Amino acid sequence: VPWFGYPCGYSSLTEIEDIYMIKIEKSICHCGKCGREFEVKWDVDYVSSYERSMGEEYEYEGEDTFYCPNCDNEIQGKLSIYEYPVGCFNYLI
Repeated sequence: VPWFGYPCGYSSLTEIEDIYMIKIEKSICHCGKCGREFEVKWDVDYVSSYERSMGEEYEYEGEDTFYCPNCDNEIQGKLSIYEYPVGCFNYLI
C-alpha cells in the first residue's frame, strides 16, 4: 500500500487579489509496489473558509498522480490542509 509522509520544508500563506494560496515544499511518497521512497511536490488550491471562535479557518486541497522513479508505479494522492487558527497548519493525506 502506498503512503505519503507529512509535508516537510515549509508552508506559507500568500494572499493574491483576495485568493489564498499555500505552498508546500515537498512530501515523501512510499511506493507500495517496490518500497522506494521519493519526494513529491503538491499543487494545493484554496477550497473554502469558515468563521470560527478564533477567527477564520481556511481549507486547501490538492490531488495529483505520481510515478515511482524506480518501477514506474502510478500512485494517486490527495492532500487536505486546514489552517486554524491562521498560521497553524493541519494536514490530512
